[in-house]
Amino acid sequence: MRQTAMIKKIATKQLQPGMYVEDTGLTWHEQPYLFTHAGLIRDSQQVERIVEEGYLDVFIDTAKGFDVDRPGSPGYDDLVRREAETAQDGAAAGETNALEREMPEAKRIFTDSVRYAKSFMGDARLGRPIDFVESGNMVDAMIQSVSRNAAALLSLAKLRASDEYTFTHCINVSLLSVLFGRHLGLDRDALRLLGLAGLFHDLGKARMPEEVLNKPGKLTEEEFAVMRRHPAEGFLMMRQDKRIAQEVLRGALEHHEKFDGSGYPRNLSGDMISPFARIIGVADVYDALTSARVYKPGMPPNQALRIVYELKDSSFYPGHVEKFVKCLGIYPLGSFVKLSNGEYAVVVAVNPKNTLHPTIKIVCDAALRKTPPRTLDLAAEVAARGDGAPKILTCLDPRPLGVDLSGLDD
Repeated sequence: MRQTAMIKKIATKQLQPGMYVEDTGLTWHEQPYLFTHAGLIRDSQQVERIVEEGYLDVFIDTAKGFDVDRPGSPGYDDLVRREAETAQDGAAAGETNALEREMPEAKRIFTDSVRYAKSFMGDARLGRPIDFVESGNMVDAMIQSVSRNAAALLSLAKLRASDEYTFTHCINVSLLSVLFGRHLGLDRDALRLLGLAGLFHDLGKARMPEEVLNKPGKLTEEEFAVMRRHPAEGFLMMRQDKRIAQEVLRGALEHHEKFDGSGYPRNLSGDMISPFARIIGVADVYDALTSARVYKPGMPPNQALRIVYELKDSSFYPGHVEKFVKCLGIYPLGSFVKLSNGEYAVVVAVNPKNTLHPTIKIVCDAALRKTPPRTLDLAAEVAARGDGAPKILTCLDPRPLGVDLSGLDD
């Protein structure tokens, strides 16, 4: 079986020949100074060039190359292990049926939301007034759907194939922020404001040059200075509508600020960053990692959570990453898993009462041949069959196996 990826962030000065660099897909304006060109480090001269070019950090995959000998705090696997040990028994009765019942309404909400995102981003790009009124209706519908069954709308956001990243990213970040905020205990009014901030967090990108916005590699100092303006550009556009709350404005303005003060546009740190921006910042990075771009396919969810976890000490508010992992589950929605009966499946709903036993959709047989998809509630199976029920053995990356998971919501 393919060895499980062990991804960790190290300083570029710690790079050594024989280490394997992981391509996260994060762009220069999303994670400045992070070297992300995948491949094996072959000699010390290559390390010197990377350092000289100004890169400060890198992610390595120790399953594909050498590790670095260093003591460290508990890693992502330790967090998952603790979650597994504390997972409660019991089935989520009726979750599969609830998912199926909610799916038609979720599809309508997602389609309307993408249409609206195209509309307001297009208006912003052309300098036209933006209709912010409809945004409240979009977020309200999103919150209602999440309250009925969170997996339906999230499955559309994370499993549906799309080449419209600019628009779907706005919707996904809003949805993930609402889900995370709900997990943190925010009330309905706060969730509405949080969802609005997530929806408009990248509004300023409509004013950015396309060649800079879509550049996958390192930006020049001049290009990065341009990109650093996008949160402020969005803030200025939104501020023109006096009905937009300050919490929404600050959430959008500060979503690229980092806990250690290395973010932008104002280099805020710690408690200076607004609570909404702290939530949106985590959701933004996770969606960027798991979404397909024109230059890179999306990263598997469990691998993306490893990356987010490795950024926790520098980028995110203390405790937020651990809580985000718990919110999404040990096997996040969209995870490709191998079962104890040899079959392969994708996670389509997380069971918050028993994170070890989500709802899955079986898509391949033991030989990785595609089969007619069938949905299975693993928690209900365990309750009915005990040790005879199929169990998840491991998460896998479907890409090298030639498995396409897009379109599973259809």
